[in-house]
Amino acid sequence: SQALEYYLQITDNDGVNGNKSTKTTIQSFEMPSNKEFDQQIDKQIDKAEEKFDELLKKSKDYKKSLEEMDKTLKRKKELDFQDKKNLDDLTKKKNDLSNEIKNLQEQLNELKEKQNRFEKQTPEQLQKMDLLQKMLNDLIKNKEDEKLLEDLKKLLEDKVDEKSLNKMDDLKKNDRNLDKNIERTLNLFKNLQLKQKIEQTVKDLEKLAEKQNELADKTAKPENQNNEDLKKEQENITKEFNDKKEKLKDIEKLSKELKKELDTKPEDQKEITED
Repeated sequence: SQALEYYLQITDNDGVNGNKSTKTTIQSFEMPSNKEFDQQIDKQIDKAEEKFDELLKKSKDYKKSLEEMDKTLKRKKELDFQDKKNLDDLTKKKNDLSNEIKNLQEQLNELKEKQNRFEKQTPEQLQKMDLLQKMLNDLIKNKEDEKLLEDLKKLLEDKVDEKSLNKMDDLKKNDRNLDKNIERTLNLFKNLQLKQKIEQTVKDLEKLAEKQNELADKTAKPENQNNEDLKKEQENITKEFNDKKEKLKDIEKLSKELKKELDTKPEDQKEITED
């Protein structure tokens, strides 16, 4: 990593007694090395994927509770205390889902900013990240669910009737693709990060090849035959090159895993390709 030292100096404009200056103590800002930055980004990507998996698990749990409540309504004419508590829990699960999605959006924003700050993203990559945010936003901006749940709770305060059953049907229809949409968004995220890793690693290898050529020209000169600094530089380039080759192996493994996942979901694969 590289360190940047800096301080702030302030000067007044006292024309009578003369200008006086004061400055802060020297501060240090340490820039991460390429390897450290890669590790930071990989950590954030892993955290985002964990959040996606958690979100997917919660969405399936919510849909399961929704199905159970639907069965309860179809076999009872009136809800007991436990049924009403289950309905309250259902509302809470839905609210938790919305909050989790908002948290995930914040994580993706941070990731996007960091990636764009250190490794300039292409317009296509930025567009895909925006698409991810839009897909997540579509999952929470729909206020119809909240209204349907509130209406259902009011109707069920007295009895289970045709109106309440219809409301439950509407709620189920509204959320029938919730988990699939979250999974689709997760696969788009994985696909995007994989492509970015490939493109960045290729760029890094191209830069290393240029450095290698420059170093070869320097080493070829008779006066540099036994230059220790050049030997050390060669060792560093070789080490970095080997690191990038290992990273390519990891990328290839991730690519196979993602392809295997998408092969079991042809609709998702088609949508991601089109996006």
